[in-house]
Amino acid sequence: MRKTNANPPDISPTDRDIVSMVHLADPSVPLAGLRYTRPVSVADKALVSISRHMTKLALSSPQGWIDSYWLTLCFNKLLSKIFDDEPQILRGYLAEVKSHIKSLEEKIRDQEVRQHSQSPEMNSTSDETPAPSKHQVTCFEGVDDDRICLWFRSAGGFWLCEEPLLRLWDKICTGEAVGILLKTVLFDLLTAVAQQWFAFKDSPQVPADLIMKNFLTKEMEIKIIARSIEKLVAKKIQQIAADGLEKILYIVDFDQTLSRSTLDENGDNGVKKNAKNTLDIIYDFAQKSEEHIKNKFNAIGERYIEYMSRETDGAKKAKFEEKISVEFYDEIVNSRITYDKFDHFVKNSGIKLRSKVQEKINLLENFGIPMVIFSAGVGNAIEIILKNELKDFPKNGHLISNMLYFNEEGIVSGYTTPLIHLYNKQTDVAKHGEDFLKSHADRSNIILIGDSLCDINMDEIVQLKTNVLKIGFLNFEVEKLLETYMENFDIVLVEDQTMDVPIDLLKMLCNK
Repeated sequence: MRKTNANPPDISPTDRDIVSMVHLADPSVPLAGLRYTRPVSVADKALVSISRHMTKLALSSPQGWIDSYWLTLCFNKLLSKIFDDEPQILRGYLAEVKSHIKSLEEKIRDQEVRQHSQSPEMNSTSDETPAPSKHQVTCFEGVDDDRICLWFRSAGGFWLCEEPLLRLWDKICTGEAVGILLKTVLFDLLTAVAQQWFAFKDSPQVPADLIMKNFLTKEMEIKIIARSIEKLVAKKIQQIAADGLEKILYIVDFDQTLSRSTLDENGDNGVKKNAKNTLDIIYDFAQKSEEHIKNKFNAIGERYIEYMSRETDGAKKAKFEEKISVEFYDEIVNSRITYDKFDHFVKNSGIKLRSKVQEKINLLENFGIPMVIFSAGVGNAIEIILKNELKDFPKNGHLISNMLYFNEEGIVSGYTTPLIHLYNKQTDVAKHGEDFLKSHADRSNIILIGDSLCDINMDEIVQLKTNVLKIGFLNFEVEKLLETYMENFDIVLVEDQTMDVPIDLLKMLCNK
């Protein structure tokens, strides 16, 4: 058999193949429609646009086409659920955008008339009304109903440059206020286009369907999107205030959110020591227990650190986290720790609440705002810490966490299921707080506070949501994580060991 040095052909699916695969996964699409044809509907055009960008995004992966398929499928489902299932929403946005374009056209017309009237060639004694300019409002010729609908349905996929688009998509993937965000960004982009067009209106006419890329640079688009997101945060706060305190529900993480992330004293290198979390309490107990207990917990901790440091796939991390959480809690039961010993280790753990947590909880209680403490830590430890630090568990609070059971002899005998871990702090474990959440089902404005990117979905335990304001504590690796945190949280607090900002926000809402 003759050897050849020819490289094998590239058989990776193209973006068009990805579209066909997405259609294949949809039982409502007839077999005759699976072959790729030129897209006609807004939904098909949006799918093509999404697939094109997702294919580019996944190129660096060894099996990029698989990532491209799943990213396209999931993102298309998110947008179709918002804009296809409720067409009246899209019609409402369409009317608002058209009204905004009309107001921009009127401003351009007024500017042209004013500019013409101030021209030196204009006879100051003439009563003649200035003639409309030949350039009048041509910058919006290509922005018809279909293209406005396509903007929302593709989340800007056909209009924006790659980098600003992905920043916008990162924010959209948090899943809340998507329509309002896209409308705000589009309003700001159209306004910027109008301003740029008027400034350079005497240059040659550009094709209408390329208007964004011709008038706005990538850097300008990034700034506009960043500013739009900031405006969205302000709008959220205004709407939450307008709806009243009776519509607010607080959801807050515990470890390194309600509790401190660093201690006051410094370590050997002069840097403040990292504070412990409630899971560390179990490891502290293990180190002072029999050798076989110590070895089992150390082995679990080493496997966890080793796996998480090398694995990059989020789905695999979540599956591993679920498996090792069961092992961890099984070993707690096998250790036969008593409640008295557990209580001793909690009280001597050094875990402290952030400054002014008491003031924040008092404000919530005084204004009748319920609070869910949602933690992947050990719930019994959280109860002990709160009672020890605040003298009592918050009257308006409800704890959703992993609880240990102790039998009549005070020996650990089991734990609640399903276990809550970093990757499932959402609807999967909502049953732990089902009755409490049902009793406050009318509270649709959520203020969420966490310290991990895994905390951004905690609001999913609430079925009906109007606004979700997300506040994130960035405790470590600031330079590395700041941009990602800013894309996922509305407000980011860097290395802050206080509750000052949440308190100021709460006071503003209470004194609207």
